[in-house]
Amino acid sequence: MAARAEATEEENVVLGLGSYKGKVRVVSDCEEEIMLLWAIQQPIYSKNNAFVNQSSLQLNIDACGRSLSILQSPSSLATPGVTGAVMWDSGIILGKFLEHSVESETLSLRGKNVVELGSGCGLVGCIAALLGARVILTDLPDRLKLLKKNVEANLYGNVRGSAIVDELTWGDHLDRVFTNPLPDFAKGL
Repeated sequence: MAARAEATEEENVVLGLGSYKGKVRVVSDCEEEIMLLWAIQQPIYSKNNAFVNQSSLQLNIDACGRSLSILQSPSSLATPGVTGAVMWDSGIILGKFLEHSVESETLSLRGKNVVELGSGCGLVGCIAALLGARVILTDLPDRLKLLKKNVEANLYGNVRGSAIVDELTWGDHLDRVFTNPLPDFAKGL
């Protein structure tokens, strides 16, 4: 019985997940996947930003049957307060969580209105659009150029949903585009 369980466990181990090339154990539900990804970041195994390289000009990741290429601006990290110029592990994890949840039919984004607050490089919003959502990706005015480039570069051809990029400064009056219709989901990292 123990040998059978070990054999099943070995069958669930694969090499690589998107741009991450280490060993990965395939899991059966999204809660288990979140816990597994969280466990990778425990202090004993800790490597900050294990899934991303913030000094690179671009991050390649497989999602929704596509190879997405997310442009980054690592030189912007030297400016105090700038966080939307590079990818963070949390964005990879949330994007893969959405993809897995839709594939396992625990979540449907098809036709849903989504507002992404502080979209940064735009990976999660692009994944949501590929999964069928109508997404408004938002960020501060000085971060929109990179965000627009990433949306245009990755959302082409047959996209189930849609995406637009719009400026949103927290505390400012909300434009009607954010409230009419009301979003089904608002997300931010």
